[in-house]
Amino acid sequence: MDNEKLFELMEKMYADLKGSQEKMYSDIAGRFEALHIEMRQSFLKLENELNETKKTLYDGYAQNTESIKRIEMKLDEIR
Repeated sequence: MDNEKLFELMEKMYADLKGSQEKMYSDIAGRFEALHIEMRQSFLKLENELNETKKTLYDGYAQNTESIKRIEMKLDEIR
């Protein structure tokens, strides 16, 4: 095989390798983007659930406080 054919073969192999590498990087970038979107959606869902839980706990705390106040008023009447 002469040098010119060897060089052409090496150029072809390099171009194929470069194309494969670019495809691989593109696939990885797409997967990371999809993962990023999925994680963001999960965090938003979790944040909404936590906000609802916090609101529910606060409402329960407020109801307990009102009940304690009513009991204290009744105790004051009894004394």
